[in-house]
Amino acid sequence: MLNFKNILTFKNVALSRWLLVVGLLIAVVWGWKSLQPTVLDTTPKTNETPDSFFSKFKSTKMDETGQIHYELSAAMLYHYSDSNRSTLEFPVINLFESGEQVWRVSANSGTVINDGDQFELRGDVNLFRETDGFSLKTETLTVWPNQSKAETDQPVTLTNELGEIKAVGMQADLLNERLTFLSQVRGRYESLH
Repeated sequence: MLNFKNILTFKNVALSRWLLVVGLLIAVVWGWKSLQPTVLDTTPKTNETPDSFFSKFKSTKMDETGQIHYELSAAMLYHYSDSNRSTLEFPVINLFESGEQVWRVSANSGTVINDGDQFELRGDVNLFRETDGFSLKTETLTVWPNQSKAETDQPVTLTNELGEIKAVGMQADLLNERLTFLSQVRGRYESLH
């Protein structure tokens, strides 16, 4: 019969050493496992494989009178039915008023939300108006083409023939040509004469 007294006697030294080694091994493995960082599973729970994609995509949306309201083009468009969203590579949005192109927005990437009611643009975003050379650059921009509005909370640089304005954050009413800079506004103006 094996009991605690027999384990500690001289006769059972080999057995007690073996049990001590096993106990130490269990303690080391348990301690080592508890020190390992916990890895969280951050993979999306939805299917992130696009159900469709388009190369050299171009779409035109008309207004109620049949005039072009905006055109969207992209090098690639990927649609994800699980999240009802589309992602864009190198999107360009041309906004029209009375059938004439007024604004052009381009970026490195973007996401289409609510079937084109909202665009989240990212990376080297440029809002441009050809008539006067107005150019606004930022890293992210949300555009609502149906309301002719745009905004960002990121740093922006506006340039035109009169100078340059830098700020952090901007709200734009494109239809009424009204910009509101939100903070840290600095400007440089040059006289035309």
